Amino acid sequence: MIKIDKDFAARPTGIDYLAKNARVVVFIRQAIRDGVQHEAKGNYYRGQIKACLFAKYHYKCAYCEIKLYACESALHVDHYRPRKQYLPGKKQNFDPLTHHNGYPWLTYEWSNLLPVCATCNGGKTSGFPIRGTRVTAAPFDDTFTDVKKLDEFRANQPSYLAEDPLLINPELDEPGTHFSFDIKGEIKAGSDRAKATISTYKLDRPGLIESRRKIINQFHARLKKMAALLYIQQQKGHFKERQHFCDGLQLAFKPIFEEIDQLGQIHQEYSAFKNFIKQHFKETNFHHIPGHQLIKRARDLHRKQWCP
Repeated sequence: MIKIDKDFAARPTGIDYLAKNARVVVFIRQAIRDGVQHEAKGNYYRGQIKACLFAKYHYKCAYCEIKLYACESALHVDHYRPRKQYLPGKKQNFDPLTHHNGYPWLTYEWSNLLPVCATCNGGKTSGFPIRGTRVTAAPFDDTFTDVKKLDEFRANQPSYLAEDPLLINPELDEPGTHFSFDIKGEIKAGSDRAKATISTYKLDRPGLIESRRKIINQFHARLKKMAALLYIQQQKGHFKERQHFCDGLQLAFKPIFEEIDQLGQIHQEYSAFKNFIKQHFKETNFHHIPGHQLIKRARDLHRKQWCP
């Protein structure tokens, strides 16, 4: 998960059009009136609104960052604060920090919409645990007409921030301060909120770990192969002068290191993990192969931190 800069005030053309024509107000009033029984207007999420939302996230799931641009239908529009109620178990065991009666009035709120894959969406269901004070009703009743009041539905309003949600919001929080990884591709929680988010969206599911592990294994394989080749050449005396050796070392590894330097860009699949690879390159252990010191020297040469 990465931080996404989403301007809550800059709604897509589709939403602005609806707001100017007061249609979105009609939708919200109906949602307030219906409560948890409200059925979302499916056509509201199609066209410009859905396109803008998915483009903002570079056609990736907001949580696991799997790329689904090749199959747009696989990306779902998730409501960060669920439309439906979450009341598992018996009613007498109601816990306001875990259970809730839904947020139907936020069904059409731009700041409440996130693109997610089917797996992450299925893991969440309608759960929305908090540590603060639950918002239990819309700020207005079903008779409001002023479109300017739509601003009070935004996720960064004080009443919603006071809920102190356990689930991390990539549009309001800094995921990088909550999550980390290891070189095996496993995600690590750095806070209680991270633990809840990982558990809810199954960000530690085997398929994700394997996909992340493949990324680093591919770089490992390329680096190891190049180090082994240069080690053999060095042992055979192919580099007559030290400068020739350094030039060959830098030239051989340059394409790989340049590719690593480009990791972590926001449009890339698993960009948070790829940024981890770039930032924690020195943690990679190559001591079990011949020539592991060559990789370190080549990296230092690439960063101009080692001179022959």
